Amino acid sequence: MEQATLCPGLRHSTRRSLTIKYLGHDYQARVLPVTGVSQALWSLIVYRDLTHIRTLNLQAMTMVATLLLAILAVPFVAIVIWCAIRRPGFAPEWLWPNRARLSTYVYLIVTYSLLIILFLFLGFTGPSEQN
Repeated sequence: MEQATLCPGLRHSTRRSLTIKYLGHDYQARVLPVTGVSQALWSLIVYRDLTHIRTLNLQAMTMVATLLLAILAVPFVAIVIWCAIRRPGFAPEWLWPNRARLSTYVYLIVTYSLLIILFLFLGFTGPSEQN
């Protein structure tokens, strides 16, 4: 039996679906030969709307993300509660400023101030194409 063709070069032998846009919406289309109706080479084109499939995929991704978040949140909350119970009643020494490190603090303040000024100068001077 000879296979019918929709157009030259496109045969019905490939039974794969095509993803197409029709009236601004995405569809899956399949072209099937109609045999035994007449001597003319007829074809049937079947459309399937992809909106429902995409909605189901989005729902599945949302459920998986929610469950993953729940799985990761339970140990995190347990660790936070454990740390809140076990925390020391005083602030550690490294948290507070130290007079012995005054020269280091001044050096850092001056260095960061110069870097900020350099960034502002280089970022806002000259043509925008050069920046």
